[in-house]
Amino acid sequence: QYPSALVPSPHGTQPYKEMLTWNRSLRPFPFHTSQFSLYTNMVPLRLMMCDADPTVYSEMENRFVPKAHLENTGVCGIAYSDELLVRRCRARRKGGVTGEYLEEASRRAQTLREVKCPSSGSISVDPELHSKISKYTERGEALHCSTHKGMWQAEMSDQHKCVLVSIAHFLGFRPGQLVFDWGSGCGHKLSWAKMLFDVNGLGLDIMSAAVAWASVHSAGTFCHADGRDLRWVPDGLFDFVISYAAIYHLSKIDQCHTGLQLVGKLRVGGKAFLGWNRGDVMTNWEWMTCLRGSKFTLPQEAADASEEERERLPGLPGALAALAAGVEVDVEAVEDGFLFPRDVTNVQGNESFLFQYPSYSLILTRIA
Repeated sequence: QYPSALVPSPHGTQPYKEMLTWNRSLRPFPFHTSQFSLYTNMVPLRLMMCDADPTVYSEMENRFVPKAHLENTGVCGIAYSDELLVRRCRARRKGGVTGEYLEEASRRAQTLREVKCPSSGSISVDPELHSKISKYTERGEALHCSTHKGMWQAEMSDQHKCVLVSIAHFLGFRPGQLVFDWGSGCGHKLSWAKMLFDVNGLGLDIMSAAVAWASVHSAGTFCHADGRDLRWVPDGLFDFVISYAAIYHLSKIDQCHTGLQLVGKLRVGGKAFLGWNRGDVMTNWEWMTCLRGSKFTLPQEAADASEEERERLPGLPGALAALAAGVEVDVEAVEDGFLFPRDVTNVQGNESFLFQYPSYSLILTRIA
């Protein structure tokens, strides 16, 4: 008991008695032992956010990001502190956002909130894809999302934050814009994007444990779904698509179908970043053939496919729909060693293996 009656006050003891009736959250205490890793390795998102609106602040109460400081790592070409990025973002919100822009951003944000995740009961993958992604199931169920590992084997949160911040600058994230993260995993990148750039995101992943964690602890909307069939995602809604170290797990034909659909989810002029592609899996020339020559190859491919083959290509209907809508794309390919590290001549060792050859990124711009 607080000795309120003993505390001197010109107004008597009533103000102190009222204080005792206030509801004050003791979060994170008490917490289950399984949450110890969360509070050890992560920091609350709302400690440093671009959008300081009380409503948004309240929504971010239980959202977290890994502790990572680009200015101290020495591995990233961009070394801005969180404080600088947040201050810059707030300045852009105040000085560069017109009423018309805000109205349009609000309308599209409402459309994003109305997106319904598809039923996950229909997810089915072939044995080859299952063998590639089974390790992520194990990591998700082992609560890796609450650590610096995320869905990776080693602690890589510094490098992943470097990727997000670098791409946000490269593509030009602006407050209020929409981002679709294909293969979002734990949702850490969308949380950093909301925290530092005030963009709103939709994340998709095939790992149910990762999606469950992200839905509780990351910023954005997250869906458990087969990312090869994106017909449930509204076309032309997003300013940006990001996907890092995810799409390369698919077969070449599934990568092509998925890439075409992702471009279709962009507004005209919107940009997509498909990162950590592997040159030994699918080359940039194969991607260019897919995205630029698909008008001639996909319709014939669909016509020649048997019913059984169609069932094995869940992304084909969506890819054909994107072509029927007149989607056209400009393609750039850049080695990751030229995008992210501070010194391209020094990308040796485990701390920078993500940026080593043969990894490369695709920058796609929807032009029609």
